[in-house]
Amino acid sequence: MSNGSKKLWEAVHVLVTSDRTIQERLAGAAISLIQLIGPDPTWSEAHGAELQALRQELTSVEASGSEGRIQATTRTLSSEQASKLAERILGLYTAVKGGI
Repeated sequence: MSNGSKKLWEAVHVLVTSDRTIQERLAGAAISLIQLIGPDPTWSEAHGAELQALRQELTSVEASGSEGRIQATTRTLSSEQASKLAERILGLYTAVKGGI
């Protein structure tokens, strides 16, 4: 498994196994995605672009105090917005792996 696929799997795993709120689970998943320096070289251009878009959306709010950009961003999301981002992470993982 490539490093990119491993980090995506870690993100999905956090989303589905944690008992935290969707915003907190999404923050945990985002940490795995942010650890990727760039798109995995084995991925298609479209998959790399989706990763970059997700990373940007998950860090779009400026940090304040001791809170980082990921927490600042996910804290502002509604449950519906957070769920849609979680679905996109799952969709990216499924696409990278070639389906279910």
